[in-house]
Amino acid sequence: MSSIFKRIDTVFLQVSDFEQAIKWYGDVIGFKLRWKDDKGGYAALDIGETLLTLVRTNNNEKPVR
Repeated sequence: MSSIFKRIDTVFLQVSDFEQAIKWYGDVIGFKLRWKDDKGGYAALDIGETLLTLVRTNNNEKPVR
């Protein structure tokens, strides 16, 4: 059975430790940082054809699961 999906284009993740998340996804998984907006709290990283967008959250917010 073949999948209806050929690839994942973009994944958005909310993170409370913005800088640590950028470092972890780069060092551990191998994503490359493409752009970062410190003021807005967004960063885009990619690996292959998949884009990962990290979004800084307020530390007081509970993560959505």
